[in-house]
Amino acid sequence: MSSLSIPFSSAICTSSIPKISTGHHRRTARMPAHDTSRLVFRPSAVMVEGSPMTTSSNGKEVQRLITTFKPSMWKDIFSTFSFDNQVQEKYLKEIEELKKEVRSTLMSATHRKLFDLIDNLERMGIAYHFETEIEDKLKQAHASLEEEDDYDLFTTALRFRLLRQHRYHVSCDPFAKFVDQDNKLKESLSSDIEGLLSLFEASHLRIHNEDVLDEAIVFTTHHLNRMMPQLESPLKEEVKHALRYPLHKCLGILSLRFHIDRYENDKSRDEVVLRLGQVNFNYMQNIYMNELYEITTWWNKLQMTSKVPYFRDRLVECYMWGLAYHFEPEYAPVRVLITKYYMTATTVDDTYDNYATLEEIELFTQAIDRWSEDEIDQLPDEYLKIVYKGLMNFTEEFRRDAEERGKGYVIPYFIEEMKRATQGYANEQRWIMKREMPSFEEYMVNSRVTSLMYVTYVAVVAVIESATKETVDWALSDSDIFVYTNDIGRLIDDLATHRRERKDGTMLTSMDYYMNEYGGTMEEGEAAFRKLMEEKWKLMNAAWVDTINGKESKEIVVQVLDLARICGTLYGDEEDGFTYPEKNFAPLVAALLMNPIHI
Repeated sequence: MSSLSIPFSSAICTSSIPKISTGHHRRTARMPAHDTSRLVFRPSAVMVEGSPMTTSSNGKEVQRLITTFKPSMWKDIFSTFSFDNQVQEKYLKEIEELKKEVRSTLMSATHRKLFDLIDNLERMGIAYHFETEIEDKLKQAHASLEEEDDYDLFTTALRFRLLRQHRYHVSCDPFAKFVDQDNKLKESLSSDIEGLLSLFEASHLRIHNEDVLDEAIVFTTHHLNRMMPQLESPLKEEVKHALRYPLHKCLGILSLRFHIDRYENDKSRDEVVLRLGQVNFNYMQNIYMNELYEITTWWNKLQMTSKVPYFRDRLVECYMWGLAYHFEPEYAPVRVLITKYYMTATTVDDTYDNYATLEEIELFTQAIDRWSEDEIDQLPDEYLKIVYKGLMNFTEEFRRDAEERGKGYVIPYFIEEMKRATQGYANEQRWIMKREMPSFEEYMVNSRVTSLMYVTYVAVVAVIESATKETVDWALSDSDIFVYTNDIGRLIDDLATHRRERKDGTMLTSMDYYMNEYGGTMEEGEAAFRKLMEEKWKLMNAAWVDTINGKESKEIVVQVLDLARICGTLYGDEEDGFTYPEKNFAPLVAALLMNPIHI
């Protein structure tokens, strides 16, 4: 690829991204001067590798070998949705009546029945209706920890998990009674399937120096897998789902349908709780479908899919990132904004990764750094002009919305973080195209910018009523929880994509940077990534609990944790569910969106 003859802009240099330890990062924020029953799920292939493409750039023909992605597997399925207000009103009326009964049951529940009920409310996505009551009940449970020490393994683990998930400082000491004289978990536990499942889920919330939980994750994983062939349905499916989608590390909304169906098969179920879960699911599904209809209409009018042939058209998958910020009905503006932004950002990202030459990357990044529509005509390639204009148009639409909400102060921060992200993209492509080897630490620091987490978090401040300028300052101060979320997402993404992206060794990836610095085989590097990711999760868990003492509300902080969780769902099993959704990710999306529950 050709290189630029003029000096490389300092705006793009690696030095523009501060070098910090992979364990900790501090930065000072800078202020710049329907009827769904007929829908059918049909998976399709998504991409063809290595398609040749010839375009004109600065009056010269440029030969490109790009990855050509096939159209979205969802096609126009959401553009035909018709929202029925009468159906929604009927659902809402029944929800309000059912809530009264469930609230009464919740307030009278104690001990195991209480923990079981809270767990099921959360799994089925209806706990948000009882947030205050649940917090009050868990506060009481935490206050009486020392008085209640006769629980079995199932209840002990469930209580521990719920309290830590709700940011209570709890010790793992209650698990000592399940350990033998050699400080190992008792072998007698190996046949307690209910207890093993509960302990497995609890162990994912461990922090450093909790040896019993370090052992528990290995112990439970081994024995659950060992027993799997002998289990019968529906228990077999429950174990399989838990092993693939641990509650704490994956996005709960995408397992909603599974857990509602699971609860329906539970002989000890509460029929009113089940009914609330089912009706609420249908109510939320209609909201999601209507939002997708709105976003699809917006996207089709832009015609970006036909204008930019080399990018990944993944509108529905981008919408899932919006759900990661908040799934509750009242957060529709958050989901719509995030989806629109991620679609716009994907055209930018894929322009860097899959299309532009190094010369074009430098010019494009400099143009974004100057951030003006006057730059469009100066760009050397028609596709670059289209993508640049798309970014400008999105920002203008966002600016108008933010100002209408009295949050116009967010826009300068958004623009500045978008500039930083493209500077980070440019760094990555310079390393790849020039075959330079940054240190693994330098790569990880850069990836915290290219993750787009700072851009999106700043953006949602404009559409969350309780968020303020102080929220922006907190997000840009690189608190621990932000750093760990970014690192977890980067590691799990790279584990899922590095073998494909290195293209038989012709392209450098993070794994090459790691092996160049630390040596070893690719398999050893992958094992090191997995170990490092677990260490980051321990740090994340500690940081999550510590946020209870911070200024930001749970409404704001939980978004950070859920971004790590969506990565766990998208890239679990070390597969790229965003680019290749049809195998694992699409069935989850289909279960959430495609068909209502018949009740």
